[in-house]
Amino acid sequence: FNSTTEGDNLTPAEGSRFSLYPGCVAEVPLHATSVWYKVVFGYEAYVVEFDGSEVRIPSLDGVSIDTSYTTDLLPGKDNFTGTPNNYTWSALLTYQPRAQQAGSQNKICVTASDEWLMRTTRRCIYITTGTCKACLRSGQSLGALAAEYQTDWLQIWATNPRMGNPDVIQIGANAKLINIGVLYKARAGETPLSVSERMYWSVERMVALNPQLTTFGTTAEAAKNRTLIEGQSLCVVPPVCGLICPGEGKCYRQPVSQNAGYVA
Repeated sequence: FNSTTEGDNLTPAEGSRFSLYPGCVAEVPLHATSVWYKVVFGYEAYVVEFDGSEVRIPSLDGVSIDTSYTTDLLPGKDNFTGTPNNYTWSALLTYQPRAQQAGSQNKICVTASDEWLMRTTRRCIYITTGTCKACLRSGQSLGALAAEYQTDWLQIWATNPRMGNPDVIQIGANAKLINIGVLYKARAGETPLSVSERMYWSVERMVALNPQLTTFGTTAEAAKNRTLIEGQSLCVVPPVCGLICPGEGKCYRQPVSQNAGYVA
């Protein structure tokens, strides 16, 4: 979980930008002060499109706010009103994006309100969820991760030469990023269909692995021929284990009957 904005490790500054990958866990500490009354934390979520426009969404999958933290009296005797009744309330916002959120950018506005919602303070941050990499979630195997991305564990293992034993992979705070595929920078005028044909890969799986292609009502079928922006990143998983390239001839996909264990 990386921040591109300097801060004091408390509630991030307005407009702070962070990045992470599906399966990885982001933890954002929240602190608010009040006099006498209880603070209620919440959040608002927005999707940020490629053109920079922001669209409000009801909620963001993978976000939770833990308010089980205790309240502490602020240190010092001259806090705001000079009385010992100024308290700081703390919470922890956790975000663990899913595979289908890869390649997306969201704005999360954390809110701190009194319990009657008469006054609300907002602090907005931006979180970009990367693509083509992921962290294993608690209890998730490499095979389960591969299935989530519609590929094979052997393909992922081959894409991570330093992984070592696939049965011994760290999760949690010490988790290492796992390569799902490779990033491809689109050329002007290309479409997911034309790219997938060059990669000997299924366009349906390309669209599924790049959910940003189907944002805001664009159907999976329409996304196949969606014109890509020059330089736009796509995650691709070329079926290197399922190709046959005889001599100098053109490569072709190996029939499943000849390689039944491979699914990418």
